Amino acid sequence: MSVSFVDLAAAAPGDTLRITARALGHKGYYSGTHVLVANATTGEMVAEGRHSLFGKMKVQVNPPPPTPSSTFIKSNI
Repeated sequence: MSVSFVDLAAAAPGDTLRITARALGHKGYYSGTHVLVANATTGEMVAEGRHSLFGKMKVQVNPPPPTPSSTFIKSNI
């Protein structure tokens, strides 16, 4: 897992943050995800993260295409 704090000044305590996550894909024993954390009001990116998973996982045959999902949280940075 890696996290890059792009601009911590883009979020202040009490700001609402938007977290968007998506699956990058799955091939063999590898799966990957990508997450963006942004200020919901300004759209400025606060942090970016990637997570790689290695190992045999149960994969659905012909899965539906991935859709980004967003979650809003209050910042306490």
